Amino acid sequence: LSDYTTLVPDAEVVALWDCHTPILEKAAIEILKSLMARGVSVRHVGNEVFEGDSDSILHKLDEFFAVSGLERIQ
Repeated sequence: LSDYTTLVPDAEVVALWDCHTPILEKAAIEILKSLMARGVSVRHVGNEVFEGDSDSILHKLDEFFAVSGLERIQ
């Protein structure tokens, strides 16, 4: 988390998924960017750091990772 606090000093981990491949991580980031494009309150702060409507973010990522056979770790 300390790597990200320079971008967002009050950052907190809300959920974790074990991305087994960089492809899954990139796809998850693109999904969040698509939420921004649709007007959902999501802001790409940098790298894999996003902030905004946590309910929408978590719902979309839960859907994505469930299709990939993964569940939230936390």
